[in-house]
Amino acid sequence: MITCPPRSAHTSFVTPKPPRRDDTSPTRGGSSVRWPGLAGLCALCVLASALVATPAQAASKKEEAAALSVVAGAKAKSGQHKICAEMYVQCYRLDPSFLGYLYSAARCAQKAGNLDDAEKHYREFDLRAPTEHPLRKRTALHLKEIMVARSKQVAAAEKAKAEQAKAAKAAAAKAAADAKRRAAAQGSGGQGNAGAGNSGAGNSGAGQGVAKPAPAKPMSGQTLAGLSLSGGGVVLLGVAGWLAAGASSDASALNDDLSAKRGGLITGVAHQDAVDRQASIHGKRNLALAAGGLGAAALATGLWLWLSDTDEPAKSTLWLTPAGQVGWRVQW
Repeated sequence: MITCPPRSAHTSFVTPKPPRRDDTSPTRGGSSVRWPGLAGLCALCVLASALVATPAQAASKKEEAAALSVVAGAKAKSGQHKICAEMYVQCYRLDPSFLGYLYSAARCAQKAGNLDDAEKHYREFDLRAPTEHPLRKRTALHLKEIMVARSKQVAAAEKAKAEQAKAAKAAAAKAAADAKRRAAAQGSGGQGNAGAGNSGAGNSGAGQGVAKPAPAKPMSGQTLAGLSLSGGGVVLLGVAGWLAAGASSDASALNDDLSAKRGGLITGVAHQDAVDRQASIHGKRNLALAAGGLGAAALATGLWLWLSDTDEPAKSTLWLTPAGQVGWRVQW
């Protein structure tokens, strides 16, 4: 039996206030649990799941990096160094604990000619690798190679710039010389005296310059040969005319001598003399024909060579006067 103490006349009861909604929340059975406790329980669950999943994920990334490095090595052997460098960078991002990926990325970038990325990867490798790492000496050597390659690039760029400046200077000098030569050719005539031929009207003016005659152009070989053949042809035609005239004169004299007869007998010339003179006449006529033919051929060939020369074009004009006279003029 439980007894309760008697109530006193001065005893008062305090009714407890209900908890605030921001501190507690109703649960099953009418009990209350505070929010900080529930949050801590959730954090412990997340941490436990992370601790369980992290080793498996790390192992998976390392395996992925190793598989990707095999493909990158094949790309490097085939000479695709740019792609190889990008793949090794991906391997390093998947497995940062293996610094060999970073060194391989730097090496492939250097072979691809990308000196900036190569130097960046080498510097990062040198910063992260321990002192006893076997690739530190090679890294230092490759960094020196990059410095030398950059020096050569700078020297080549300066040389190309100097050659361009030299070519531009030569072109400018040539243009100035051409302009000076053209100006000299245009102003070679000079100006005339002011007011020449117009002094009575009081007007003054500059006379036009007289251009200098062009220097005589040397005669071409074809023109020289044509003129020589033409001259020889004219000489041969002259000889042919002289021979023909002599033969005609001898024939007339022979006919006169043969005309002198007495009693039906030729008395002007002896028989043998007449035969010799007749043979001489025939010889002169034959020589005249031969000389005339050769002269005409030489003259025609020479004129053709002369008139058809493209280096020394000659202009010929042929005209016929109303009186029946034929004229021919050649200008060159």
